[in-house]
Amino acid sequence: MHRFSPVTRPVCGVLGAQPAATADEPTHSIAPAARAPAATGGFSTRSALSTASVDPGLHRASVAAKPGILRRMATYFRGSPHPVLSEARLSSELSALSRHVRERDFVKIADELWLPADHPADFESLSVAFSRLYPDSVLTGWSAAKLHGITPPDNAVPELSVGPVGRRRRGLRIRRYPIPESAIEVRRGVRLTSRRRTALDLARLSDHLTGVLAVEKFYRRGFTPRELAAEIESGRGTWGIARARRVLDDAHPKSESPRETETRLYLRDAGFTAFIPQVEVRDLGYRLDLADPRTKIAVEYDGIHHDDPLQQSKDRVRRNRLQAAGWIIIVLDSRIFRSQLDILLHQVRAAYARRAFEAAS
Repeated sequence: MHRFSPVTRPVCGVLGAQPAATADEPTHSIAPAARAPAATGGFSTRSALSTASVDPGLHRASVAAKPGILRRMATYFRGSPHPVLSEARLSSELSALSRHVRERDFVKIADELWLPADHPADFESLSVAFSRLYPDSVLTGWSAAKLHGITPPDNAVPELSVGPVGRRRRGLRIRRYPIPESAIEVRRGVRLTSRRRTALDLARLSDHLTGVLAVEKFYRRGFTPRELAAEIESGRGTWGIARARRVLDDAHPKSESPRETETRLYLRDAGFTAFIPQVEVRDLGYRLDLADPRTKIAVEYDGIHHDDPLQQSKDRVRRNRLQAAGWIIIVLDSRIFRSQLDILLHQVRAAYARRAFEAAS
């Protein structure tokens, strides 16, 4: 197990250095700059630049000043490097172009950073592109999660740990907490936190619900509560560890959707603690979104696909069979979830009151 010792690697070749910040320092978060439409026609500069640009992820001065970086880069680029490492350009690499050509063929996504005009500015591309500005940076949070195959939420912001120095930029969340070398890996030439460390960081640095939903996404990709528990144990004393423990307690490996989890936690906070996700009714071959197996009370969330007439017919057959087998089924949809959760609580209370009356009869 690694320990959280301050061994963050230095950042070189970065202008605008700032004083060191603590792990719990508030971070800057602004939506990425809007992309301009791609230009069409005319001469493309991309092939001409391919032989003139510096090695992906490095400034020329950084390479000259730090020979050790070259040895690390030899390791980074075994196999196929991420294409954005060569597609993204620093302003210094485009200095030979006229302003007209540069703004025709490239889109500025941040100060000193450009992408080809026809390259999608999706979350992964932005995350990897930003790493070019900070040669020894490490992708963290949702940026690391994306490269681990975890889909980030729509409001996720590219995130990098850059060490004690490195200027802030619009559209990027800067982290300055130390990351041990044992918690860093390289994928397609990109430095990022390991899967275990990424899950821990999302659990300890997010609000509680966001952390629970994030960890459950990891569970659906084969991550286990035991792995997160081990990472929490090895990080004792790190900022946010108590929050991560609460996330571990509430995240469920069987949860299959965010709405399911939000409903389960809502009912738990209202005092209904017996609901568990994905309960199997073996004799009928069904699974229930949330259920209390002892009392045979279930809450099911109907997403948008349940609006299809054929699906609605299947749902009626399913629920009729479950009710005939003694289950109480309470159905929740997006409208009820958004504005009428008091109705859900009323129905759940009524279901438990019915069970209590039946037991006393």
